[in-house]
Amino acid sequence: MQTGAADRGSLRDDGEESGRLSAALANLRGLLVQGESLEAYAVQRRLFALGHRRLIVGATTGRLILLQRGLIGGFVPQDIRWQDQRDARLTVGVFGADLLVSAVQGGDLAVAPQGTRLLAITGLRKSQAAAVYRICQAQEQAWREKRRVREIEEIRAKSGGIAIGSASGTSESTAAGPGEGNPAQRLQRAREMLQKGLINRTKHSMRRLEEALSRRGYTVINVGYRAGRRPIENLSDDLGARLAEIGESPERRVHFVTHSFGGILLRYYLRDRPLPNLGRVVMLSPPNGGSELADLLRKLPLVRRAGGPNRPRLGTDPAGLPARLGPVDFDLGVITGDRSINPLFSWLIPGPDDGFVAVERAKVRGMTDFLVVPRTHTFIMNSRQVIEQTLKFLRDGSFDHSTHA
Repeated sequence: MQTGAADRGSLRDDGEESGRLSAALANLRGLLVQGESLEAYAVQRRLFALGHRRLIVGATTGRLILLQRGLIGGFVPQDIRWQDQRDARLTVGVFGADLLVSAVQGGDLAVAPQGTRLLAITGLRKSQAAAVYRICQAQEQAWREKRRVREIEEIRAKSGGIAIGSASGTSESTAAGPGEGNPAQRLQRAREMLQKGLINRTKHSMRRLEEALSRRGYTVINVGYRAGRRPIENLSDDLGARLAEIGESPERRVHFVTHSFGGILLRYYLRDRPLPNLGRVVMLSPPNGGSELADLLRKLPLVRRAGGPNRPRLGTDPAGLPARLGPVDFDLGVITGDRSINPLFSWLIPGPDDGFVAVERAKVRGMTDFLVVPRTHTFIMNSRQVIEQTLKFLRDGSFDHSTHA
């Protein structure tokens, strides 16, 4: 963040502050946590503090701090984290400047906002107040963009996704219940959702599973790719290049854990390039029998391009890519979910589904074991039950069907 020369200048103790306020500045700096630094401060003018000791407000790299000093010593701090700030206003008068900052309460990621709090400081030195205000504005803009990105991430999560370590998610969604509107309106809504384009997920979506495998002694390579940009033929070549780095030593078995389209990519690769040291494979929510959403893409020419080079090929008909891959001839366990957070997509999919893939369409001929869990397509890989079942299959070649989530 750039605060400018005026901000840097506001950190210099001039003659007036070097006396009585030096202790207050020391107290303010004493509140900073490790890695936090003071970027600007503003002191209340004596004219506005006839009945109390002057206030001092500081803008740090992590928050806004107001220091209220007692008449006979001591101080009471108040602070607003930058992520909680919603608005900052500066009013400059003849004798001083007023700073008004509003923030939400309880605004953590896991806690919904529980109201608004206001922090008002009157009669600040004008040049110092302007420096603090600029930092407030810069932080407000930065966190507004972070919240926008987070909202997109939440929309993506509600819409489902495809990943092995990294893959394509679905489009933005304004979730609608299956009873809202007539079928034509629902299809139009689905068309609009798909038309907005795919949003990429990253290999970080498989991080929890990666860490669990590592703790059990596996050497894990979390593969990332862009299914929404590159056709499966190119992705298969990319996968081959990564596998070449591992080598094909017979004594070193290579196991795979995939998510969604990652399972189709692996089947495509192994169909033409079998691995002599292939171990066991676990597929999470794979569209092994295709997806009705891919059928919808092909019926809507205007949004077919939004599906990227792969999704329109995941149809449920015999000409679709999944059907043309044929049965599997390796040790495969499939785990799929039957919970959905996307009622519109689920309305388009017959039978139980995970919001993206029907339970029956996760199956493939030749698989060794099959398990249905109460999880959604997007977050199935983060389930502790799914992680434990994955580890069991890699170890024993079967799931534990006696347990229930």
